[in-house]
Amino acid sequence: MNIESPHNPYELVPIVNDNDEVIGKALRKEVNERGLLHRETAIFIVNQKNEILIQTRADNKKLDYSVAGHPAYNESYTDAVIREIKEELNLNINKSNLKELFKHKIISRHGNKVNNRFVNVFELRGDYKVENFKINFSEVRKVKYYSIQKLQEILKKDHKKMTDGLYR
Repeated sequence: MNIESPHNPYELVPIVNDNDEVIGKALRKEVNERGLLHRETAIFIVNQKNEILIQTRADNKKLDYSVAGHPAYNESYTDAVIREIKEELNLNINKSNLKELFKHKIISRHGNKVNNRFVNVFELRGDYKVENFKINFSEVRKVKYYSIQKLQEILKKDHKKMTDGLYR
């Protein structure tokens, strides 16, 4: 079963330079087709057992961050991750509960297409129960908490079960 992407290919996203400074904007569709350097945001939700919430994506069935997405043009990484958490898990969070972990540049190749982006990764700690999420199944197939050891085992056995962003 092939699931269409729920994302609007005509939304405007920021184009950035190698210093992650906004230098323009383009349609999401154009960013993906031309491999333009852009922004993505992601978050790891960590429970009290120090397990990480990992989603299985609806489109490619791969393991991914707890939540991830593209900031819209003129939207900060932080505001984008808060919006994405609401869209994907129907969870309302406060900015003060977020911890910025790191930002890295990732270049992925999928056939003749290049996904060239900065990903700013955040952490949210708390006692968030899987059964309380209202999952947006057009984006997320399922979510599950994993121990770091289990994620390392999956990575060692077959990193292709994970998105490029998650295993890099």
